[in-house]
Amino acid sequence: MSGYHGAEGKEEIKVYPTIKHHIFELACRLFMSISDPELISALSSHFHYFSKGLVAIPLNFPGTQFFAVMRAEEAITRELLVLVRQRRIDLENKLASPTQDLMSLLLSNPGENGKFMPEAEIINNMLGLLYAGTTLLVLP
Repeated sequence: MSGYHGAEGKEEIKVYPTIKHHIFELACRLFMSISDPELISALSSHFHYFSKGLVAIPLNFPGTQFFAVMRAEEAITRELLVLVRQRRIDLENKLASPTQDLMSLLLSNPGENGKFMPEAEIINNMLGLLYAGTTLLVLP
């Protein structure tokens, strides 16, 4: 979707980037209750590079698309790790509800083996859901 030309010859309006950003914001709110616009914007920026290069040739050195993907994934992981750890504290202190979003559910409920999901696995699940939510809902 490159844009829309109004009937009166107005400027082209680019809607795809706006829609994609709003869907990413919605996914952040639904899956992790993130409402801080600056955090959403930072995650969105990193996520843009991450999703853009997932099919890149795996050459991990500066200047390659894969290198940019790896740096973006590291940045997203750092941000999500902070969120997961804070949410765990909030759940322990009853400042968050175990059912408020998917992240809280994953942190609050042990698996079939009786063990809680490791932070890295929760982060990978959140990353996968963000990718699926933004990619499948709005195809490029």
